[in-house]
Amino acid sequence: MGDSDNFLFSSGLLLFITQIFNMGVLFSLKIFLARDLDVEQFGVLSVGIATFSLLSTIILFGQNTGLGRYIPRFDNDKVIRDYIISAFISTVPVSIFICGLIAVNSDSFSELFLNGESRTAITIFACVIPLASIMKMTVGVIQGIKQPSLKALLQDLLLPLLLGTTVITAVLIDGSPLSVAVAYLLSYSILAFASILILFRYTPTFSRFSFKFEGIELLKFSAPLTITLIMFQILTHLDTFMIGYFSANSDVGIYTAIYPITNLLIFVLAAFRFIFMPVFSELHEQNNILKMKQTYASTTSWVILLTTPAFVTLILFPQQLITIIYGSEYSSGSVALTVLSVGFFTHILLGPNRNAVTAAGSTNFVSLVAVLTGFSNVILNILLIPSYSYVGAAVATAISYLTWNVCLNLYLFNSFGIVPFKKDIILQLVLSGVFGTLIFLISDKWAGIERIVVFTALFTIAYSIIFYFVGDRDKVNMIYDLVDSKF
Repeated sequence: MGDSDNFLFSSGLLLFITQIFNMGVLFSLKIFLARDLDVEQFGVLSVGIATFSLLSTIILFGQNTGLGRYIPRFDNDKVIRDYIISAFISTVPVSIFICGLIAVNSDSFSELFLNGESRTAITIFACVIPLASIMKMTVGVIQGIKQPSLKALLQDLLLPLLLGTTVITAVLIDGSPLSVAVAYLLSYSILAFASILILFRYTPTFSRFSFKFEGIELLKFSAPLTITLIMFQILTHLDTFMIGYFSANSDVGIYTAIYPITNLLIFVLAAFRFIFMPVFSELHEQNNILKMKQTYASTTSWVILLTTPAFVTLILFPQQLITIIYGSEYSSGSVALTVLSVGFFTHILLGPNRNAVTAAGSTNFVSLVAVLTGFSNVILNILLIPSYSYVGAAVATAISYLTWNVCLNLYLFNSFGIVPFKKDIILQLVLSGVFGTLIFLISDKWAGIERIVVFTALFTIAYSIIFYFVGDRDKVNMIYDLVDSKF
C-alpha cells in the first residue's frame, strides 16, 4: 500500500479504537441515566441534550467541514491562521446570541416540547451551545491539520471522561435533570478551554501575523453545507422533538434509549471518514481519479468488515439486547431498533459518500440532496409518528438515510466512476448471512444472554474464516503485519 493508504489505515484504526472507548462510556452513561431516572425525567434530558447538540452544530455554518477541506491545501501559516480565526469570528457571537434567545424564551420552549417541565434545565443546556461550538470548530481544525491523535484526545477520550465523572456525580448527589444539565455545562467548559490550548499549541491561530478576514471565501464553500448540516441534524434529532410533540415523554425516552444502540453501527465509519476527507481532498486536487477510487473502496471495505458482526447480532436479538441493557420497560422498542439498524447499515454499505462529494467541492449538490432528504424526513415523521410513535420515526429515518446515500453514490459513480466496494465484499456478506442464520438456529438451545454470547462467539469464528478465505488478500496481509509488529 502507498503512504496515503497506510496513513488512512493507521489513523482510522486509532480513531476506531478511541471511539470504541468514547461510545462505550457515553452509551454506558445513557444506560445509567435511563435506569436511575424515571422515563419522563430521561425524556426531559433527551430534549435538552438534543437542543444543544443540534444548535451547536447548525451555527457552525459548515465552516468546521470547510476548514477540514481547505487547510490541507495551504502551506502558508498566515493563510491558515486567517481561515481559522475567520471561522471562529463567524460562529462564536452567533452561538452566544442563540444561547440568550433560548434562555429568554425557556418558558415557551419548555411548554412546547416538555409540557412545561424543567425550564431551568433547558436554560442551562442552552448555555452549553457556545462551548460545544468552540470544541466542534476545533475538531474541524484538527481534521484539516491531519492530527487524528488530537481528535482522539479531545473528543474521544476527554469528553466521555468528563461527562461520565460529572454526570454520575450529579445523579448520585441530586438525581434531577437540573443537576445533570449543570454537569454538562461544567464538562463543556473544560472542553472549550482544552480546545483553546490545542489551537495555541498546534496551530498558528495565536501567531502574530496581520489578519485578513477570509470568512466570505470560507462561507462560499460552507454555505451549502449549512443546509446540509441542518437537514442532517433533522435526520438525527427532529424525530426526538416530534415524538415529544405527538406522543408521551415515555415514548421519547424509549426512542432515545434505542437510537444510540444503532449508532454503534456507524462509529466505525465515523472513525475512518474523519481522516478520509483530507486525504481524498488532496487526491482530488491532484486529479488522481484512480487513487480516489481505490481509497474510497478500501475505506468502505474496512468499515463493512468491522461492522457486519454487530449488525447481524442487532438484527437477530433486538428485544433481548434492549432488555439486557435497559430493562424490560424498554423492550417494546425492539421493532424500531431493527428498522433503524437496517437503515444505518445501508449507510455503511455505501461508504463515506458525503465526505467524498464535499472534498470534491460539490457542496451545492450535497445541499440539494440534503434538502430533498430533510423534507422527506419531515413529511414521513408527520405522517407516521401520530399513528406509530417511535416505530414510525424509525421507518422515516431509515427511508431518509437510504434516499440520502443512494443519491450521493450515484453522483460519485457518474462523476468519477467510484463504486463503494469490490466484488469480494458481496460474497462475504452473502456467506455471513447464510452462516449467521445457521448459527442462530443452532444456538436455539440456549436462552437470554447466554444465547447471545454463544451466537456472537460462533459467528465471530465463522466470520473470521470467511474473511480469511474470501476477503481481500491485501487486508488479510495487513492484519497479519499489524499483529506481527505488536506481538
